[in-house]
Amino acid sequence: MTTTTEVIVSSASDLVFKTIMLGKNGKIILEKILSSIFNDKVMIKRYLNVELPKLALNEKSKRLDLLIDTNIGYINIEVNNNDYFKEKITRNFMYLCEFLVQNVKKGQSYKLDKSYIQLNLNFGSEYKSNFLLTNAKLINEERVLVENFKILGYSMEKLRMLCYNNDVNMDYYKYILMLGMDVSELEYFYPEDEIIKLYKEEIMKLESNADFVRMLSNDQEQELYENTIREESFKDGKKETNLENAKKMKENGIKVELISKITGLSQKQIMML
Repeated sequence: MTTTTEVIVSSASDLVFKTIMLGKNGKIILEKILSSIFNDKVMIKRYLNVELPKLALNEKSKRLDLLIDTNIGYINIEVNNNDYFKEKITRNFMYLCEFLVQNVKKGQSYKLDKSYIQLNLNFGSEYKSNFLLTNAKLINEERVLVENFKILGYSMEKLRMLCYNNDVNMDYYKYILMLGMDVSELEYFYPEDEIIKLYKEEIMKLESNADFVRMLSNDQEQELYENTIREESFKDGKKETNLENAKKMKENGIKVELISKITGLSQKQIMML
């Protein structure tokens, strides 16, 4: 069982990030972060209702925990830590689209002059992307880009690598970099910067809150469990595929030694097929 002393309180956790950004000083901090990400001045007009209505009794409730109306469009923000897979990309974007549908009243037209952005902040060593920011867009039946809808993936690991020993990059990206840091790291990270000091104070408040740390501990333990199950499922699926391929190769007269080399299975396993 994870103990509270092992829990790292930083915005690499979706729970920490949203607790801070939905809090008292969240608007000030989040505007600085988004302005750095979009390379433009982002102003938050309002935080939107995060609860989407159920369409059926047996349907799971859906929440867009951090959905904001800004001067550049609607933005839904999700933090992902080693669990970002294609099904989750689709799910997050579907929720954003559903928000659009649910908030257009009968007789109104869709506000297609607005942008609808799904922003994913991706932490963890699995995100070894060649790109700092990936930008996925929709294409209609005429293969024309629909500019209003975007799915953005921001690689925090790539950012860290870009800023390593590069003070120019670090100056610009400091408000994004701070998200992956705990209190001890923030202590010496631009100590005179007012936004970073404000953010550090929020992290310290959460770290000193025993109930929150306990909740975060359970949240991290559940995430670790789910990631382990996913990895094991992938390994099982790969093993099953190797067995099927080995059987086909054996039926086609390919030598056992070569099949073993190709599939990674032992000669004994192949002989038993």
